[in-house]
Amino acid sequence: MSTYPFLQKHAKLYAGNGWTFLADAAYQLRVKHKPESAIKSADKALILNPGNAKVYAVRGMIRVVSELSPDDALEDLTRAFELAPKSLGDEPETLQAICFLVEKALESEDQAKARTYLEVLGELKAFQSDLPVKESAEHKKLSERIR
Repeated sequence: MSTYPFLQKHAKLYAGNGWTFLADAAYQLRVKHKPESAIKSADKALILNPGNAKVYAVRGMIRVVSELSPDDALEDLTRAFELAPKSLGDEPETLQAICFLVEKALESEDQAKARTYLEVLGELKAFQSDLPVKESAEHKKLSERIR
């Protein structure tokens, strides 16, 4: 696997720290465009810390944007939300992941869950965004679909 040299160095220095693997997962997705490698790195991060909500969030986002295993993406994003809802924020894929969660809740006809996702996650921001998700056109469209 071709990883960012900085990450290779730090993974050796901090072998028990899952954050280097999480960083590599993001690098594999966003720079190398290798979602399968990104998921493998996220899996390693979860082995080191199975309660890390951010890893579940990022792995779910990888699966959403690469359209790999929607069921697993839903499971990861739901787990991240349960552990720490804010873990879904501050990523370039934040809006897409939130829309995915709301869509899945609407597909299962769970209006209450869709509403909760919109309310709780609407305050989050995507990476390098000044506006919260609730200000996006996508969020507004989803809000209109909830009774």
